[in-house]
Amino acid sequence: MFPYILVLFFVVCTIYLGQKSNKVNLVIIPILLLTLLAGLRDRYVGTDTWTYTQPFNPNYDNTTLVLDANVEYGYQIFVYLINYLTNEYYWYLFIMALITVILMILAIRKYSIDYLLSIYIYITFGFYTFLFNTVRQAIALAILFYGVKFFLEKKLLKYILVVFIASLFHISAWVMLPFYFFIHFKLRVELKVAFTFISSLLASSVVIKYLSANNQRYEHYTQTSENAGGYLLLIFYSIIALALYVFGRNLRENNKSYNLLEQLYFCGLVFVIPITLLGTDPSGPQRVLYNFSVYLILLIPLVIKDKFNQLGYKILFYILGFVYFMMMTYSLYGIYPYELNDKFRIF
Repeated sequence: MFPYILVLFFVVCTIYLGQKSNKVNLVIIPILLLTLLAGLRDRYVGTDTWTYTQPFNPNYDNTTLVLDANVEYGYQIFVYLINYLTNEYYWYLFIMALITVILMILAIRKYSIDYLLSIYIYITFGFYTFLFNTVRQAIALAILFYGVKFFLEKKLLKYILVVFIASLFHISAWVMLPFYFFIHFKLRVELKVAFTFISSLLASSVVIKYLSANNQRYEHYTQTSENAGGYLLLIFYSIIALALYVFGRNLRENNKSYNLLEQLYFCGLVFVIPITLLGTDPSGPQRVLYNFSVYLILLIPLVIKDKFNQLGYKILFYILGFVYFMMMTYSLYGIYPYELNDKFRIF
């Protein structure tokens, strides 16, 4: 656990001191620290990391590009290019982490009302460590997050381009396109939430069966799983949604960006609830929730500044965030304990 806590501490201190003195770079150092932590880990840190790093071994044939129809082509081509240059898997982990972290931090720096608090949420709420296990979706998520400007400014063609690029790494990015039209449709948020929930309740099982019939990777998502879960995470995000609804009224009425992102988060949350209740593998469809919950990075600082701007409230939030970070790191994604790549061990 110590490496995660240490990096969190140095990132927070760097940004805090940098904001006070204006002498420390607020972007480069956090990017470097977060990228190194992800890039220098052993291939067994993260449930799916070993699978992702399979092409990076001396016996793998990297001279021919053979595309798998079940995996996004953009991701495959990107991996092929890395593998063509090196068979060291730490380069793969480092490059993938670098892309994801750069996009996330630059977007946070540009769009957040409180850069330090948003970075803290990015790390402690598990959006950063998400890339330790789900590389393809983490990259797609970062691309969508970086392109949120086009969603907010209602620039359809540019947003479609963002969704398309993200879908080259993970097909779940396409779910954001219908939500673009739905969120911008003028209707009370309560009605949008109700409509989304009912629609998902009626259609989720059918859609998942359709996906599984056309892609082998999704076959087990139609089957009841003994490991079905994700309920505590869903409850956690539901409590946050309730808090935003109660305390975000002023922002909802006077801040257009907040209004749109809050609607996106609410609708995304209720969209995933029926999928979770199907009792299928939580590592599949429920991951779509991250496409919506990631905007808490921008929403929570707005609410805290508007309603809880006293130091005591902020300290309490930082403490609770740290506790949640410890619980997430210990129990999810298979990232605990952290192990360094043998090539970088000194002792």
